[in-house]
Amino acid sequence: MGSVSTYNKTVTVVSGSATPEFAYTNTCFSTTDSVVFTDQSAGATGWAWNFGDGNSSSLQNPKHNYAVAGTYTVSLTINSVSGCQFVKTKTVTINPAPLVNFSSTIECAGAATQFTDLSSITIGAISSWNWQFGDGDSSLSNNPSHVYLTGGTYSATLTAASDSGCSANATFTVTVKPKPIVGFTSSNACVGDTTNFTNTTTISDGSALSY
Repeated sequence: MGSVSTYNKTVTVVSGSATPEFAYTNTCFSTTDSVVFTDQSAGATGWAWNFGDGNSSSLQNPKHNYAVAGTYTVSLTINSVSGCQFVKTKTVTINPAPLVNFSSTIECAGAATQFTDLSSITIGAISSWNWQFGDGDSSLSNNPSHVYLTGGTYSATLTAASDSGCSANATFTVTVKPKPIVGFTSSNACVGDTTNFTNTTTISDGSALSY
């Protein structure tokens, strides 16, 4: 009968588990505003972020600017007090903001100026519009008309928002022509004599008048 050998070794199971979790805000694409990542892990002593675009961070709560809108796989790897690592991965969509543009007709004071939205967006759809006409009035229509009471130049601003909640704005100058101030004088004359009429009509912008 063969001999049997026994070898005993103590195995140490390290306690100190950690649970990785994170949240993020501001997922509208912007060259100036960052996406804010917030660590919500339990028991973490170290953090390694992979933002899915080749960039990373070891901060607990980093901010990151994406170069283009799109969908990215973001992972957070945390270290526990025992030296074990745990990973949490989420899909983060960076939504584009609208490219805002519009046109307006040139009208006379008292006539309706027509505004036409020319905005576009690469992903999703534009769902709301906020027009500020530069004279204190506003509109939430997509293609509104507006009556300016006096001639001059106005700074009109359109803020457009997408169905993902991302917004942008653009401001253009709107020209409104003034109305002529119509007037004339006449000479006194007797019956049968010629009465002379003199046109005194003026217009504030100095443009040519036709009769």
